[in-house]
Amino acid sequence: MKYFAIICITILLLSCENKRNSNDLLPKKSERKIKTVRESIHDPFVRNRKVEYRSKISDDSFINSSTFNEDGKVVKESRFNSKGNLQSKVIHKYDKNGNLLESDFYNQTESLISKKINTFNSADRLISSNEIDTDEQLLAKETASFDNEGNRILENYRLLNGVFTKIQESVFDRHENNIENAYFNNGTLVRKEINTYDSSHNKIETIVFLASRNEQDITRCMYDKQNNKIEEVVTKNNLMISKTHSRYDKGNNVIEILAYGINSNLQKHQKLQYQYDDANRWIRQITIVNGRPTSVILREIEYY
Repeated sequence: MKYFAIICITILLLSCENKRNSNDLLPKKSERKIKTVRESIHDPFVRNRKVEYRSKISDDSFINSSTFNEDGKVVKESRFNSKGNLQSKVIHKYDKNGNLLESDFYNQTESLISKKINTFNSADRLISSNEIDTDEQLLAKETASFDNEGNRILENYRLLNGVFTKIQESVFDRHENNIENAYFNNGTLVRKEINTYDSSHNKIETIVFLASRNEQDITRCMYDKQNNKIEEVVTKNNLMISKTHSRYDKGNNVIEILAYGINSNLQKHQKLQYQYDDANRWIRQITIVNGRPTSVILREIEYY
């Protein structure tokens, strides 16, 4: 799974999130509409001072394929192994307002293993979610309620040892910003998060409380005018433990990440290089860490 982590780091960038920055694969109305994206990770090597890559995908990695409808919603996600054999598949269904009504999960033989069914109110806010197996037995459930301020409180229960046990409670404000999360183990609170957002719905602060320790971690983020995260600072009991600076190109793709440690010493210098198609979407991403190429991600994009 180390290559999945590489994608998360290079594309999603650490822990703070930008709610309004959707995946750069999701097309805007003025752009060409994407039909499918196929993504794979390859091992790089240097020849004649140029970074190249092996045609075979990297060990322990997968080929991921996503299919979009003309509204930019993902309708199918598939994962294949290095031999091209299907490992898993998810089919998504939406209502006319674009709300995700159902997700069907399939195994490598394309046999249905479970479904997740969502229900929304008249304001298109999620109010319940049930996960069922092929015998329509309930495996997990989420129920929503609303407080006096209009915040949506979502409680998540999962079937553990034959008993439905609460594992998470999340609070969303009127703008659907996730302002609070609480995590439970056997019914006992183990972790709590408080999130703050700016007027552009970028998460600018996360305070984490751990029930087992008398301390708190705080992550603060700053964004540029394009809502790209340019700085992240993590403190533990008011002591800075890490700081990250990021730079982006004109297409809002991250091109450089500088990660510093407790003593402000540079720990990681990550550069990302891209090749683009004629629609100006990247189809090759080279990641270089501390001067050494570590991965090459290839994308095959088909348009409507």
